[in-house]
Amino acid sequence: MKLSSSCNFKELKNRYVHIRYNEKPAIEFQQSGDKVAIYAKSSDIILKYLKEHEAINSSIARKITALSASGVRKIFKKLEASGLIIGFGENKGKIYKIKK
Repeated sequence: MKLSSSCNFKELKNRYVHIRYNEKPAIEFQQSGDKVAIYAKSSDIILKYLKEHEAINSSIARKITALSASGVRKIFKKLEASGLIIGFGENKGKIYKIKK
């Protein structure tokens, strides 16, 4: 398909397309306490599960909290340090129960 010379197309010039890397984004990323809220809520979910069931492991905790393995591990460590739960086993086979 040929374009006629009467078309009013403007030529795209490179100087109009440059990206300015030093400009601030229109919406700035905000550091907030969202992670703290997510971990607090996830801790509550895990403790509620443990009250209804005897034990929990990492894969179940990931499913019910929708967190990554490292996120669940952090929650388990905090709950264990605070004396609410106790872990049995090692590494991948580790399970957690409510401390009595």
